[in-house]
Amino acid sequence: MSKHLEIFNKLLFIDCPWHDKNLSESKFQQQLHKLSKVTIENQPLLELKFLKPLSERRKYYSTIIKNEAVSYLNAFHKAMKAAATDDEKKYQVHKSLVKQLRKKFKETESIIESKGFYFENIESSQKKTQVDSKFKEDIYIIQFLKYQLIWLYLEIQNNYLHYLSQDALEESDIHDMFFSDPAPAKSFLVDAPALNLPKPVQSIVTKENPKPFVVQKKDIREPAKGILTYEQMIANPDKFARAEMEFFEQGLINDQYKFKEEHNQVKEFAAAYQVLQKKNYFNKYYFPGKKEITDLHIRKFLNHRYIAKIDREFRNFKDQKLLEEYISTKLWLSLILPS
Repeated sequence: MSKHLEIFNKLLFIDCPWHDKNLSESKFQQQLHKLSKVTIENQPLLELKFLKPLSERRKYYSTIIKNEAVSYLNAFHKAMKAAATDDEKKYQVHKSLVKQLRKKFKETESIIESKGFYFENIESSQKKTQVDSKFKEDIYIIQFLKYQLIWLYLEIQNNYLHYLSQDALEESDIHDMFFSDPAPAKSFLVDAPALNLPKPVQSIVTKENPKPFVVQKKDIREPAKGILTYEQMIANPDKFARAEMEFFEQGLINDQYKFKEEHNQVKEFAAAYQVLQKKNYFNKYYFPGKKEITDLHIRKFLNHRYIAKIDREFRNFKDQKLLEEYISTKLWLSLILPS
């Protein structure tokens, strides 16, 4: 596997699935057992929930396609971390989105159009012959490849919005611009669950192995007077969990969800509080009674959750200009996605 999508190129132009007419299901099963799963190395934003592969052939091709997509994304994240300047990072994003993935969109659409591999034909064909079954298999494989490309595009774009050279695209935009298939009524792309991924090793010499960060989509402290509950406060638990994982990776909280308060981090965490509020991570009202959730509710909830004492700095960052100026010095804050 590499960072240049060689497997996708082979499937589209060289070792095309529609050329493997003589391979049996048992042969695909044998090949499938030889494959190893490529593990994603960074918390994804989205997950592809495509149609279940119901044959060994579909399982084999969907596995090598997914492995290639994950391998590509892993390599891209590493390239971004290795980039020394913002210009380098902008180039990496432009190269991936515009020069590689958009090109691959067009190549995939060309195959879909020339072969009639439209998504609607997976279920709409009236024939029940062996040839027709093989045709549906080919459609499934190429459509799965298409959606893995869309997943890659949105993952990279939404992780690195700050470095885009062109306007950000929604999934529906990608369908309208590059594919004749309409966007599905219900997207196959959903919010990815928070994964318990190991934190990268930062140093060869360590005093002890760091504890993994275990996501807690619930209250983690004893109830306190005047503090609303997790259920009352949080609008989207999955996205809030990803934000908390980012707090941990940025060194703001430890594995026990306690604010570290190291190196004057109060200001940084106060800005993070405001970003979460402005990006709608909290409910507008709490029940019973449908009472409005205020700035005070948010500050008290977060301070209680992280055993922090952030007050004045939080109020200071209600000044939008002051907040934007500070965020420009802390890129990770600008990359927190809206809830």
